[in-house]
This record gives sequence, C-alpha cells and structure tokens, in this order.
Amino acid sequence: MTAAAQRTAPNAVEGAARIGRTLAAAAIRHGGRCTWVADELVPIDNTWTRQARTIGPDLGTGNAGIGWFLARLSGAVEDDGLAVVAVEALRTGIDAIDLLLSGDRLGYYDGALGVAWAAVDAGRTIDRGDVVEIGLRAAESIVERSVKSGRSSSPTLFGGDAGVMTGLLAVAELVDEPLLVEAAGALSGDLARLAANLSEHALRGAPPWSTDGRSYVGLAEGASGLAVPLLAFGRATGDSAALDAAAEAALAERAWFATPEKWLGSPFHPWLDAASAACSLCSGAAGIGQARLSAYEVTGDLRELADVAAAIEVVRGGLAGPHGPDTSLCHGLSGWLDLLLSAGVVLDEQIHLYAAARVGEELLWLTDSGDSRSLVDNPSLLLGAAGVGLALLRLDDPAGVPSVTHPFRTGCGLLRRQ
Repeated sequence: MTAAAQRTAPNAVEGAARIGRTLAAAAIRHGGRCTWVADELVPIDNTWTRQARTIGPDLGTGNAGIGWFLARLSGAVEDDGLAVVAVEALRTGIDAIDLLLSGDRLGYYDGALGVAWAAVDAGRTIDRGDVVEIGLRAAESIVERSVKSGRSSSPTLFGGDAGVMTGLLAVAELVDEPLLVEAAGALSGDLARLAANLSEHALRGAPPWSTDGRSYVGLAEGASGLAVPLLAFGRATGDSAALDAAAEAALAERAWFATPEKWLGSPFHPWLDAASAACSLCSGAAGIGQARLSAYEVTGDLRELADVAAAIEVVRGGLAGPHGPDTSLCHGLSGWLDLLLSAGVVLDEQIHLYAAARVGEELLWLTDSGDSRSLVDNPSLLLGAAGVGLALLRLDDPAGVPSVTHPFRTGCGLLRRQ
C-alpha cells in the first residue's frame, strides 16, 4: 500500500471486500457455475429503458470480469470463499467461449480473449492451475479457429480488431506464447493505416466522427483505442511502424481537443450526457489519459505527457462539478480514480496518488451510503459494482493490482521489458 493511500484512504481494501462479499452473496449458483442479474439499459422503441437480465460471459460486462475481480480480491484479503465464487464465475465464462466465437466476439473487453485472459490471470492469483489451463486452452482454440481466418467488421477497441489485438497481447504477456504475438501482428498493419488516416482527417479540419456517427475520439471506438495495442505490439517486438502509428493516433486526438474543456467527439454509450461523456473511460478524458500514459511510458514523448496533464485537468473539472452518483469504471468516479492511480504509478508522482485517495474517500462514502446506481443496478466490471471494488483494490495497491484498462502496465510485462 502506498504512503498516500495509508494516510488518506485506510479503508479502501475493506470497502473492496464489502463489495466483493455482497457480489458473492448475490450470485445465482448451481452445479459449480454462477451468474448474476443486472439492470441494464437497452433500446426499446427508440428509448433507453432499464431491463433486468442475466449477464453475459465477457470481461467487461459479464461473468469473467466479476470472477477476475473476486479472484484478485480473494488473494488480497485471503478469503477462500470469494475464490470459490470466482472460479464458478470464470467457468461460466469459459463455457460460453464457443458461443462467443460463433458470434465473432473475440476481443478483450467483450469477447473470448478477455475471458481467456481473466481465467489465466485469476487462476495464477488464487493458485488454481486447472483454471489457468482452461484459459490457455481457450486462447489456443481462439487463435486456431478464428483469428487467422478473417477480420472484424470494425477496427475499434470495444468490439473490433483493436480489441482482438489487445486480447492477444494481454494473454501473450501472461503465457509468453509467440503464436499469440504473431496473430496480433497480422492485425497491426490495418490498424496502423487507419491511425494514419485519422491523423490526416483531423489535420484537414474534418469532424471527429464518421458518417454513421461512430466517434473517432476516445478509448472505446476512437484513436486512443487504436493506440493501446499498437503501443504494446511496438514495445514487445520493436516494430517502429506500430509505435509511429500510435503517435499518429495521438496526433489526431490532439487536433480534436477543445481547450480547456474536453476532447470533441460523440458518446460511445448514447444515453450519456455530454459532461459525463467528456470525463468517461469509454469516450473521454479518463480513457484518453490512460492511453497517453502508456505512450509516454513507452516513448518518453513529452507531447504525450502534455495530453496526460490535459486529461487529468478534464477529470478534475468533473470532480469539482455537480457530478451525479455514478461510480462506475466506464462513466464515473472509479474510472477517474483509475486514471489518477495510473498517473501516480507511471509518473512516480505522489500528488496524483494523494488526489486518488481523495476520490477514494468519496467512493467509499457512496459505497457505504448505498447512493450509487452503479452498485445497486449492475454487478459488472465496466458498468457496476465489480469495477468499483477493483478501483478500491487498486487504491490499496496501485502498482500491484493491474488496471483492466491496460493489462500491460504492471510487473514484467510487455511495457516493462528492456
């Protein structure tokens, strides 16, 4: 635990444990598997309406993500009961690998590779070799059956080729498997060309969204999402073209920054208001800042550091404003906290850790008060309670617990190799 976290947020891990145990108690368990019910926003008659449904298998919004968080938490608080529920959730995710493959859902956040990564990392955390082996077999199956046979219809990090490339590299970091890196390389050329096109598009003064409304800004479907796997691949393999392309992606987003308020673009989640989208992980400053931190860590380019500072200022503006009780990683306080923690670790700046601890205090208060839709309505990693718990767990150990935004950042992984 950092000195900053010890002094100003002493109950972070206890808050994470409360969330984890509440999640475990709410699980629907049967036959060595489990799942949860979430109150999700779905489009009905052109209106976003909340509807209760069981969650899916994936990392971002499904069983694999909750299982991964519970495994990480179990290791931190030495609670074997949490580990049991974690394994049940991960097995539920693994059981759906074939279903994900049949729907061409391969990526890190929303597809089969994210499930495999969660199983391998969680299995190692709780010393379950059988879970690790299941994850490894799943990753091998994904490469053999799907990745080599075609491309996604989208280039994006959420739901597209950038997400597939991220998933391949994330698993490769854990298992040191050259075939996974080779498969990622097959995707890098197209993503690099797109990044260059976005740069040209931005410098011509063109708007930061496509004709069909897809935003070119942000982590979920924009330039930052392209940069994340290109940076990881470039550092892992020495591919200078990938690193240059990541810089082109950053250049495009830099042209779409409307000083001093925010980056321009459109929300990835259509129900978000403009203020929430501007600060969010999926569409705005929290995600862009995370991508720039990785770029600065890899390249040392001071322009990337300037973008990090701009992202933090946007988030600080959100913290100072009349933000609502959204505590999620994707749209709220947990995502803002995650950026501050990452900045503190990567830049070795205590001021960011102190700021993170202040946000953590508010997050703990909202957790204890129950005044948080993210906690009440949804159990998932990106949109709900597991993500809040993960943010608090990271606050307790910022350098030891990985950010789900960037699985490459900690330990001796791709971004740490010399």
